[in-house]
Amino acid sequence: MSLISDSEMTGRATPDQLPLYYNISQTLLDDNIENGLGGKIAIYFREQTITYDQLSLEVNKLGNLLKTEFGVIPEARVGLLLPDCPEFVSGFLAVIKIGAVAVPLSTMLSPSDYAYLLNDTRAAVLIADKAFLDLLLSLKESLEYLKCVLVVNDDDADSDAWPDGLGNGYRVLRYREGIEFQSTLLQAANTNRNDAAFWGYTSGSTGRPKGTIHLQHDMYYAAFYLNPHFYDISSGDILYSASKLSFSYGLGNSLWIPFFSGASVVLESRRSTPDVVVSNIRRYKPTKVFAVPTIYKAIYAYLAVRGQMVEECRSVRRYYSAGEVLSKNLYDKWLKLTGREILTVLGSTEALQGYIGASAGIGHPGCLGRIIPGYEAKIVDEQGHEVKPEEKGVLMIRGDSIASGYWNRHQESKSAFRGEWLYTGDVVYRTADGIFWYVGRSDEMFKIAGLWVSPTEIEEVLAAHPLIRECAVICCDGNDDLLSMIAYAVCEDNAAVDARTEQSVQDFLKTRLPSYKCPRKMIFISALPRSSTGKVQRFKLKELYKAA
Repeated sequence: MSLISDSEMTGRATPDQLPLYYNISQTLLDDNIENGLGGKIAIYFREQTITYDQLSLEVNKLGNLLKTEFGVIPEARVGLLLPDCPEFVSGFLAVIKIGAVAVPLSTMLSPSDYAYLLNDTRAAVLIADKAFLDLLLSLKESLEYLKCVLVVNDDDADSDAWPDGLGNGYRVLRYREGIEFQSTLLQAANTNRNDAAFWGYTSGSTGRPKGTIHLQHDMYYAAFYLNPHFYDISSGDILYSASKLSFSYGLGNSLWIPFFSGASVVLESRRSTPDVVVSNIRRYKPTKVFAVPTIYKAIYAYLAVRGQMVEECRSVRRYYSAGEVLSKNLYDKWLKLTGREILTVLGSTEALQGYIGASAGIGHPGCLGRIIPGYEAKIVDEQGHEVKPEEKGVLMIRGDSIASGYWNRHQESKSAFRGEWLYTGDVVYRTADGIFWYVGRSDEMFKIAGLWVSPTEIEEVLAAHPLIRECAVICCDGNDDLLSMIAYAVCEDNAAVDARTEQSVQDFLKTRLPSYKCPRKMIFISALPRSSTGKVQRFKLKELYKAA
């Protein structure tokens, strides 16, 4: 039996065959049109359908506007402060096509976060939804570099007051008015394959977000291996991601991964609440759906009492999860309810997308899966030496989609990017047959009685208690100068709790965990602090505990 090469599987040049001068927009747009997919729907959004031809024309008009009206030059950063919408996609691709650097920003941050990020990027131009104009006005004295704002979703012809209302420092232009008379012809910039294409900011689950610098070839590399070896996406697929475009997981799911294969995407600007996600599945009938475990858990509770909707959710061929650990308990419940597995992928903003995935039928629910071709993995101890199978250590990854470094974070870059290898900070172990299992984060694990403890392990046991909806475990200094393990928990339906509730949970843990792994204290709260990507912010729980 002859072996089929990756190039033959994808019908494309291998990543190392890309020319020195290359622009990723050519692959994501121009190639689809040249391959006869110009009339195919690229984007479903509300009542709109946008073909690849239509998207390409808008990208060209916007690129010309940015160059001629706003003076955007190659390597300049352009911010994107938008919900998931067609203008986000056209903005991202237009910025990259003219050789500038696209910088997606979350729509779920605080004013101080936006001031920090806009100054950190030094972006002079921002493409923003109208909903953020008041915020930008309030920050104008704090923003050192922002000069121009291109406003999306301002279709009210009578709203002439807001440009003057922004006052000093900003030039403001409506998106639709700006692109209306621009040329539809635009030659892609003659960028080097190693030029920066976009920055992806980390989620900030451990502090200030860091800007990871991704190059023109990174998206090609990741899609070249992920599509045939894990996602198996073709031009006939419709993808829907509950995770948003402003995060690396959503950006891949809703933009460069599907467009690499000429597929279609569903965009949703509203929050990914269970009713919104399920209604979009019913309406657009996507073949593949992407979310994080927190969202799947909420959808499960929503579906459990809605029989007809469950049947419609079974029409989805594949569900995928990333961003945090998918527990075996949730995996099993989802499979029983919908008849569909949730396939886990482990990745990071630094690596662009996934590098370990649990393929369908792998037989180990709750595990991470196997290394995806195109990437290499090793597990190292505290001294940097590789460990043996079944031994725990920190995961390191090698692959050419890994970012070139963090923007203006010299020490953090040296710590994370070690030659060709990315030090992920994820503690894992690998079985003899090549299956990876997640243990926790190296910066979150701690020692109790001289033994290493993973919060993730304890949280999975806690989450199986019928009263617990979600939980997080931290370790802090106690009054006796010893480390104390504290469990924060949210009850189902925020039910009232008392001493009997805590005792019930403690008794539950004692029957399932050794005594040193049982938290010393249980604290019930109404909600866990989370980053904009949905990750639990343990550092905020530590601050809360110390302030009590």
